[in-house]
Amino acid sequence: DAERYMYNELDECIRDGVTVIIDRTHTTRKSRASMMNKCKTIAKQHNKKLEFSIYAIALDHAQVHEVQEQRKKVGRAIPDNVLSSMIDSFTLPAADEGFSNIYICKNNLQNMSVEHIFGSQTY
Repeated sequence: DAERYMYNELDECIRDGVTVIIDRTHTTRKSRASMMNKCKTIAKQHNKKLEFSIYAIALDHAQVHEVQEQRKKVGRAIPDNVLSSMIDSFTLPAADEGFSNIYICKNNLQNMSVEHIFGSQTY
């Protein structure tokens, strides 16, 4: 299944020292911690140390509505109750979650800006 495939690929990348980007919706501290813990477990198995950076995308309600309308056009709409739950549960990432860097991405439909709000920005 897709989840198992993702973790197998993640294992290989961590083992080989490859930078990994995980593009998933982690709206809560708990969901972010779960993913980070899985990565740390894999890293420990390979005697690797990880750093975590997060890019949180900040959308206002009009932008969320626009994205939902675009998804509906291609048959990939998120059910309204799920979308509402995601919006209601969203918490901005915080330094005490263990991130090396935190970035907030804002898109006003004219341009995208990225604000580095925590960390050293070393790569």
